[in-house]
This record gives sequence, C-alpha cells and structure tokens, in this order.
Amino acid sequence: MSESESHHRRIVEELCAVLGQTANAHLLLEGGAMKIDKYAVWLVHDAPFDPGHMFVYVDLGVPSDPAVAYKRLLKLNFELGAGVRGVMSLHPENDRVLYTFRYPLTAASSGQDLLKTLLRFAGGVSPDGAENKPGSFSGGRPSAASRN
Repeated sequence: MSESESHHRRIVEELCAVLGQTANAHLLLEGGAMKIDKYAVWLVHDAPFDPGHMFVYVDLGVPSDPAVAYKRLLKLNFELGAGVRGVMSLHPENDRVLYTFRYPLTAASSGQDLLKTLLRFAGGVSPDGAENKPGSFSGGRPSAASRN
C-alpha cells in the first residue's frame, strides 16, 4: 500500500469514527457512498490520475427547473474560482448535479477536517438556489437510483 493509499484509508476511517459509523468505513473504501441528509457522497482515490488527492463527489440530485439550475451552476463555478474550490457539473449519464472537489492526502489531513470541508462547501450549495444545510450522516451504499 502506497503512502497516499494509507492516508486515504486513514482519513476515511477517521471520518467514519467521527460520525459514529466506524463499521461502514469499508463500504466507502470499496466505492460505496455515505449519505448526508438526502445527498450521496463518494470519496474516491484515483491514484494513477492524482495520487496526492481524493476526489469527493456530492450528488445534489436532479434540478427541478433545469434552465434555472444550469444558470446557477455556471455562476457557482465562477464563484468557486475556476475549479480551485471544486466544480459543479452534470453527470454525463443521468443529468444529476454533482459538486466535486479534491481533498489532499497528507499526514496533516484528517477525517475531522474532511467533515468540516464537506459541511463548508457542500452544505450551502443547491442547484435550485435554496439553502441546503446537511444535518446528519449515515453510512451505507447509495440506492441504485442515485447512481443511475
């Protein structure tokens, strides 16, 4: 196991411990998702592409008014600093809105800091313009509907 893979495993396990979901860490490490209220969150380490970061994907769902949502997404991308703080996008297969950002895999990174980052970046983002503040987490795999 590489150093970055070890950091990824440790950070995911710490995040699950902070959330009282220690038993579900293996689900995230195997490609499953954690639920934040109604959102599915994936923590993906694609070592060949970017060994020093994990990609965090937050599924924000299908917008109720696509035209309004797409305009809002483009404005949010501008505010996110051209991808420096993440990017809003549409899944190419199902048109679900995803917020994606990179999280560093270093000795200083932690599950607690990842949780703070998730709440700070994903908590107030909505493709329809409404405030979304995640309130609770639970471990487990997303439903097939959220992945399709």
